[in-house]
Amino acid sequence: MRALRYIAGVLVVATVVALFVEYPAANGGKGKVKTYQADVSMDDQGGEVVFSTQLEKILFSLTSVQNKYKVMRIKIDNRSRKDVALSLGKDRMEVQVAGETLPAILDLGKHDPAMWEALGATMRDQIAYPGKVEAGEEENIFVFIAEPGLADLPADFRYSIDSLAEKPVVLSDRTAAAAS
Repeated sequence: MRALRYIAGVLVVATVVALFVEYPAANGGKGKVKTYQADVSMDDQGGEVVFSTQLEKILFSLTSVQNKYKVMRIKIDNRSRKDVALSLGKDRMEVQVAGETLPAILDLGKHDPAMWEALGATMRDQIAYPGKVEAGEEENIFVFIAEPGLADLPADFRYSIDSLAEKPVVLSDRTAAAAS
């Protein structure tokens, strides 16, 4: 009889827990992707350049490059009729994370020559900062942050492109807009 009461008690507790506790995996919250985007108008004919990236908190928290850097890929989709000139020496990026502004690295070869050389020629070619994004084309840039233990996702990215001198391009969270 005692065993029966014990089993009934366990079942009641398990039922209450199942009804009122929200599990992250049950609502898809565990691996949600955060989408950042900025759209920049380039001309009077409606051409634009779209800057975007996607990050997922768990992978972002777990991964780093040689325990030195977080790395993010930003896609630049030039939908305009004009090339966008990029300058490794003049362009800058900052990342807003947990109320702090962190400098991002666009030129890993200058910042960490030993690591850059260790990557090998093929990898260096793949992640090198491009000189331009041609009209109607897209390019990816790879952004490094020297904070390997960083766990929080950025609030936004501020990308200053010398050839677009008006103001920084701000890639902000567009997750809700992307889902609809």
